[in-house]
Amino acid sequence: RLKVEQDAAHGLFAERDKQFENRLKQLKLNNVTTRVGDGMLGWKEQAPFDRILVTAAAAEPPSVILSQLAEGGILVLPLGAVSRDQALLRVTRRGEEFVSEELSTVRFVPLVAGAVVDPARRRAS
Repeated sequence: RLKVEQDAAHGLFAERDKQFENRLKQLKLNNVTTRVGDGMLGWKEQAPFDRILVTAAAAEPPSVILSQLAEGGILVLPLGAVSRDQALLRVTRRGEEFVSEELSTVRFVPLVAGAVVDPARRRAS
């Protein structure tokens, strides 16, 4: 099964999640689970994961997400300051150790911790 968590802090909210689920149904992909939430928290209820892809830059790999990797699991994430080039890393779990390998130079938006807030509601208040 594929697990997809969308980081709502960057505009991927419930409506887009619903559109995504409808698209998966059209494609007859029935083995995907989605949710909208705080990407910094990972998805404890579905862990451990063989693969995790983070699509926002962090200053360092979030320990919560690392802890949710299965043995031999791989985390791919951009690392570094938002206003500069970032390193795309592949982090592999080997027991309690995490081995990092730099894959490329990239630029991503920041990984932001916090409550999920729909921008439309924020403007209305």
